[in-house]
Amino acid sequence: MDSTVVQEQQQNVVARVASLPLVSSTCDIVTSVYINTKENYPYLKSVCEVAEAGVKTITSVAVTGVMPILQKLEPQIAVANDYACKGLDKLEEKLPILHQPTEKIVANAVDAVTGAKEAVTNKVTGAKETISGVVDRTKETVHESVEMTKAAVQGSVNTVLASRVVQMVSTGVETALTQSESLVDQYLPMTEEELGKL
Repeated sequence: MDSTVVQEQQQNVVARVASLPLVSSTCDIVTSVYINTKENYPYLKSVCEVAEAGVKTITSVAVTGVMPILQKLEPQIAVANDYACKGLDKLEEKLPILHQPTEKIVANAVDAVTGAKEAVTNKVTGAKETISGVVDRTKETVHESVEMTKAAVQGSVNTVLASRVVQMVSTGVETALTQSESLVDQYLPMTEEELGKL
C-alpha cells in the first residue's frame, strides 16, 4: 500500500476537526473564559470543580464499559471514520473559513460591518445633500418668482397710478377735498382754538 493511503486510513476525524484553526482557537477562547470565570467568581469555582470531578468519573466509567464494544465495532468505526474524513475534506474545500482562527473571522466581520455602515452613511449623507440642494434650488426659484411677481405688480400699479385716468381722479378728489374744507370753514363756527388765535 501507498504511504499516503496508509496515512489517510490512520486519520481520525475527531483529531482533524479539533486541529482546524477555527475550532482550536474557539476552544482556546472558551477555555480562557471558563478559567477566568472560575478565578473571578469563587462560588462558581466550587460548582465548576464539582462538575469537573463528576464528568471525569463518568468518563472513566464510560470508557471502561464501552471499550469491549468499541473493539468489536472497530472495522465499522474505521469505515465511518473514513467517510467522515472524506466529508471533512469536501467541507474544508467549500469553507476555507475553517482554516482561519476565530480572531481573524471576528476582525473580518467587524471590518465588513464597519464598511457596510460607512457605505450606508455615505449614501444617506449623499441623499441628504441632494435633497438639501433641491430644497435650496426650489427656495431660490420661488424667491425669484416672488420677486418677479412683485416687480410686475409694482410696475402695473405704477403704470395704473401714472395713467391719465388715475391722475384725473386724483386731481378731482383733491379738488373736492379742498372745496369741502373751504365749505366747512365758511359755514361752521370757529373752534375755541381758532378764536384764540384771532
